[in-house]
Amino acid sequence: MLKVGLGQAEDIDTGTAVGEAIRRCRMRLENAAPQAGIVFAAEDLDHRLVLQEIRNAFPGISLIGCTTAGELSSDLGFSDDSVSLTAFSSDTVSFHAAVARDVSSDPSASMRKALETLSADAVKDAGLCLMFPDPDCPAPEQLLQPLQDLLGREIPVFGGVAASPWESENPQLQFFAEEILTDAVPLMILSGDLSYAFAIANSWRPVGAKSTVTAVRGKEVRRIGDMSALGFYRHYLG
Repeated sequence: MLKVGLGQAEDIDTGTAVGEAIRRCRMRLENAAPQAGIVFAAEDLDHRLVLQEIRNAFPGISLIGCTTAGELSSDLGFSDDSVSLTAFSSDTVSFHAAVARDVSSDPSASMRKALETLSADAVKDAGLCLMFPDPDCPAPEQLLQPLQDLLGREIPVFGGVAASPWESENPQLQFFAEEILTDAVPLMILSGDLSYAFAIANSWRPVGAKSTVTAVRGKEVRRIGDMSALGFYRHYLG
């Protein structure tokens, strides 16, 4: 069985906000002890206090997460100044947290070192992987390729990059246990009796015909269909 506790709260005082998020998680877990958690936090919170309070409330929890440009959940809705905690408790699914460090220098070596901190069984029995990398790390395919080479290409990988508000010049932060990091990729591997489903949606409305990106350089889109990216932009938007 898998129980999920979701708690999101906002307050000008970090301790009050994280305390309320923890309380909401506990209520929905019905006092079951969580093995793992994912925390998303606004930029201006005291992140060290957030991580310490969660780990104190749930001793031994495997915890990963990152800063965001806004938090959204079914608990509170949208906020750009909150802490959101999702905690998992299960007797059929195992959770294994790891972190790849200094990823920009050598993505493959960093991913390998991260997985080496886990047991061989955790990697061998992996059924699902979650990751929340630094957006200033290498392009996603440079992270996914070595990760799937190590886990197996049949293992799905979900997640998203850390963020900060558009006007901010501060670095986007990643969380692992009580560590606050940059240039890192926190990972959570799930194994055991699990199934998953996903959907993709956004608020954008398409303009013109669908086209395929045909050339990229790192994070830059170079060509779309038979046109350069700039030519494509000019054709549809002037």
